Amino acid sequence: MTSFPDNKQRPCWLLKAIATTSFIIRTMACQSLSKKSKKLTVIRLILPFCVLAFSQPALAQARSYVTVAGSLTISKIENPLTLSHADAEKIDNILRLIDQRLGVARQVAMSKWNSGIPIDDPVREAQILRRVQQQAIALNLDSAWVANFFQAQIDANKLYQHHLHDQWRQSQHPPFAQAPDLVLEVRPILDALQTKLLTALSDLKNLSPSPTSQAYLCQRASQLIHTDVNIAARNMAISPLLGKVNQAL
Repeated sequence: MTSFPDNKQRPCWLLKAIATTSFIIRTMACQSLSKKSKKLTVIRLILPFCVLAFSQPALAQARSYVTVAGSLTISKIENPLTLSHADAEKIDNILRLIDQRLGVARQVAMSKWNSGIPIDDPVREAQILRRVQQQAIALNLDSAWVANFFQAQIDANKLYQHHLHDQWRQSQHPPFAQAPDLVLEVRPILDALQTKLLTALSDLKNLSPSPTSQAYLCQRASQLIHTDVNIAARNMAISPLLGKVNQAL
């Protein structure tokens, strides 16, 4: 049988439980759950706390605890996604770069639409992955994880290209009058972004440990990665970062 804290400990325990529930609810907002699933999860989380709260005659003690306790403040309950400015900027920076790289996908798709060459280019992809692994070692990063990160960027880019080509086939879109040159114009942009992304990953290595970093990343991804980009591509691009933002890369 589950044992609950005694009357003297319960206000402290109750408030910490509420703070934890608040954080979980905010985190769920950026997960792929249906509205019904989210409501059921919230009810399951909150119901035990409500029973404890209304069965506790000493609720005034809890209010007093909020006033005097230095370790659990109202600001922490109301704003669990607060990060230092430096850490927030590190996350924002890499999300902006991911957004820029996904934005180049349209140019690549236009060039390949005109030329008729396949979207998938295994030789080019292998070259990129070998290069980033070598650069990761020089930056003291986990080369296997960095390769996984860039594979996700490549896959997200291709997913968006396929999405565009499907639209253009359905509408019987003619060749573009001014499509960019893939080799001379587009790939230099991607190469420059590759270097910037590696630097951004190196900066994340010094991210201060925080349980709110992942929730912040998820929240900001929906704001900084443009909505005209396929959502599935966006989620694919950020997936390697989820769960990694609190760890050393």
